[in-house]
Amino acid sequence: VNSIYESVDALEGLFSELLDITRIDSGGVEVHPQHFAIKDLYRKLRLHFEPLAFEKGLALRFRGSQHVALADALLVERIMRNLVSNAIRYTIDGSVLVSCRRRGDRLMLQVWDTGTGIAPADQQRVFDEFVQLGNPQRDAAQGVGLGLPTTRRLADLLGHGLQLQSQPGRGSCFTLMMDSSTLPSEPAAAAPPEAPADALHGRV
Repeated sequence: VNSIYESVDALEGLFSELLDITRIDSGGVEVHPQHFAIKDLYRKLRLHFEPLAFEKGLALRFRGSQHVALADALLVERIMRNLVSNAIRYTIDGSVLVSCRRRGDRLMLQVWDTGTGIAPADQQRVFDEFVQLGNPQRDAAQGVGLGLPTTRRLADLLGHGLQLQSQPGRGSCFTLMMDSSTLPSEPAAAAPPEAPADALHGRV
């Protein structure tokens, strides 16, 4: 029964990811840039992934929460969820770091891990559909090989691109570039009208 449930879950995940790629390629995903605080993104990632990292004995750390970006917050969150999930999955010992830092008028949103790393010859292949370097048995519990292809498509859709740096045995770093911004200031509240000097005359 457990095997049946796992197979059904794997098929549902496959159909969902295939649908996502089809929607992206057909122009069915719209981009809605907005100002958003990186700390809000970190809060969601921490809530979702800290228990998974703790279960594997990994440290999940965040840096640069003070920045503000101009991008589609929902698509950026989807990209980061995929990257952090992969980082935790392929890191046996050590840590995963999510960082944001300024580079000129842009922001570098990065996911670092101390995992197995990716050989130079394979660093483009990991963005191809159904490629799973560490899963020769095609274990469905480790995904179906559509996470990074979907992530790159979303990054390209945002117009920011996704970069990969990796060394076998030392870990990997994925970088998403975004426009830096500031949160729009709240309009100042109108001051209440001043009461005439004799407004209380004869009332006290």
